Amino acid sequence: TYGKSRIQGLLENYSDNLFPFFINSNAVQVLGKELDDLWYDFEKYLAKKYKPQIEKIKSQGLREGKRLSSEGYLSSQLKVLPDGRVYYVSYNGKRHTALMMIDQQGEVHRLRNVNFGTRIDVHPTAGVLLIQPERCHNGPIYYDLYRVDLEGDDLDQLTDCGRYRNAAWSPDGKDVIAVHNKAGKNELHLINIEKERKTVLWQGVQWDVIGAMDWSPKGDKVVAQVWRNKAGWNLELFDVQNRRWQKLSNDSAIQAHPQYTADGKAIIFSSEHGGVYNIRRHELASGQTVTLTNVLTGAVSPGLSSKGDLFYLGYSGEGLDVYQLASNEQGQSLLPPARKGPTATALFTPEKFDAGKSESYSAWDSLKPRWWFPHLFIGPDRTEVGAVTAGWDSLLQHLYSIDIAYDASNEQGLGMFQYIYDGFYPLIKYETSIEHNFSYDNKDNLRRIRRQYSQIFEVVFPLLSMDSSWTLNFGAISNKGKDIEVASGVAASPSTVDNIAGVALVYDSTEYHSKSISRTSGRDVTLIAEDSDAIGESDYVGKTYIGDWKEFFRLGGEHVLAFRYAEGKGSGNSRPFTLGGHKDDSSSFSAIMDPIYNSPFNRRQFSLRGYPEGLPHLTGQRMRLASLEYRFPITRIERGFMAPPIGVHQLHTTLFYEAGTTWDIDSDPEEYYRSAGLEFFTDTVLFYYLPLKIGIGYAKGLDLGGEEQVYLRLGSAF
Repeated sequence: TYGKSRIQGLLENYSDNLFPFFINSNAVQVLGKELDDLWYDFEKYLAKKYKPQIEKIKSQGLREGKRLSSEGYLSSQLKVLPDGRVYYVSYNGKRHTALMMIDQQGEVHRLRNVNFGTRIDVHPTAGVLLIQPERCHNGPIYYDLYRVDLEGDDLDQLTDCGRYRNAAWSPDGKDVIAVHNKAGKNELHLINIEKERKTVLWQGVQWDVIGAMDWSPKGDKVVAQVWRNKAGWNLELFDVQNRRWQKLSNDSAIQAHPQYTADGKAIIFSSEHGGVYNIRRHELASGQTVTLTNVLTGAVSPGLSSKGDLFYLGYSGEGLDVYQLASNEQGQSLLPPARKGPTATALFTPEKFDAGKSESYSAWDSLKPRWWFPHLFIGPDRTEVGAVTAGWDSLLQHLYSIDIAYDASNEQGLGMFQYIYDGFYPLIKYETSIEHNFSYDNKDNLRRIRRQYSQIFEVVFPLLSMDSSWTLNFGAISNKGKDIEVASGVAASPSTVDNIAGVALVYDSTEYHSKSISRTSGRDVTLIAEDSDAIGESDYVGKTYIGDWKEFFRLGGEHVLAFRYAEGKGSGNSRPFTLGGHKDDSSSFSAIMDPIYNSPFNRRQFSLRGYPEGLPHLTGQRMRLASLEYRFPITRIERGFMAPPIGVHQLHTTLFYEAGTTWDIDSDPEEYYRSAGLEFFTDTVLFYYLPLKIGIGYAKGLDLGGEEQVYLRLGSAF
């Protein structure tokens, strides 16, 4: 509509902006319209373009199956057994990706959790073949082959770091033909499961890609969707004995998900002939192809039962679900024509050039920060305003984050700098920070503000999988405390130094999904031991032990029951624990989001909502805290603004009840201090990509020193 030159104009004009995301004024200056008006024009363009196609499809008579599943969102890799049982992989955005089965009565069964991106094949006796991603030796993510029985039990890993992207059972279930991928080149491997023997059947050239495939009932051929340079996606047959390919199709329409019929005389597949993905049937003897479905939105990944019933994944506004179309309802219309030529243009071949002399890699060119985010924390005793940024080099060996803020309520600066070197195993971390602790008397009068300088040096040994992580952390920590403000008549506390050596074990199996309101299931456990005597020159002497257990239970839908139990014990005159407020040492914001990079050490401040920080009777060398939260959704909005670029995903609420105490001697505390309250959250997306949970809370302390608090927070309490 506006010409190619305007695209370059949008880029160049926007690049001159000192402040980011002034995209609306950019559109006005270059295109003459605001973004909302441009979007309205785009909607009219789409309606004009597709209305004739929709009317044509309806005039031909819709042939759509009966919907069997209701998970929606993302489903993939449907496979059908001859008896009519349907297997597929489903992810509904609310819970873990799962292997699903629909029985002959149409009842849906959730068989087992699998990793996101898993592909499958099913055999009546050999079971379900899983091609699923997993971490290889704690590092890169590769696809491997696994087998489970038809009930989803008895998981057996068949390959380790195999790099197999697609696979199919042989007719007798004793062999697997699998697509191996490495350095951009595909190979076909014949793998004997029982003898653990591998044979390379075929090696492709650069950029040949083998997609979904199926083995013929006779075992002599394999049909696959194949992408080749200058040709794009087509269907091809691979002769297993002669190890040669034969093309079945060659036009501009993308063809995918081929499956043999039970007699081996035909192949069903999905293709975009006619502009909409439908299910087709290709007769191998005659070469004739007919269309079985006629849908408005798309039908992919077909499978047939022995009765001839067609099952496929159909697309709707709720996502992909399983549909069934009886044999007597399937159409036999001719395949819509497609233009001649490939489905893809030839890959760009760069001109030859003189690379010059090679130089050693330098991280400096890519380390500068390219974004920033506001730091905002508002509570009864502080108002922190600042900015956060982070950066990393191209190889992700050097990572850093910077958080600088100003406490306007107390006219004090604070901040944090974190650096991580991840160039070898284990990874190395350094962090320095300035924070403020607040102490009150029993009448909620501020007694002192104490500045804490902290430095942490860590060595971290991670053990990672797709669903969980273990880390073993060794750390050296230096803490320096100094009063920067004391109330009239209150004696200043002496400056202190606490040098600590620590070890921690951290386990995390919690899940957080795209439609979740919080972590939905799993546990997060941290065990810490710290010693103030090991390094020396400390004003504190003794050992500190902390256990922090967080457990999450999915109650159905997006409802979650969250539980936390933390206990700490110090010996000698170790630095004491404090309870109070809604800011926890373990929940401090890091611009480097991966929890592996967050330090477990130096935790003495634990939140107890409904009580101010630093109360004398909530300070001691022993600590116990328990929290119970019921988290539930209010509504999903999923709307946003183009300018400024802010999206609102959903609203949800937390009801909480917690109790904590501190003490110095004896084995049990004399009294617990309870509180209750609620928090309202909105899940937002800023600048198109940054998710942010913003909450406003109300808490009431129910015992000595308790008060009513209203606060603003980023993220949940735990």
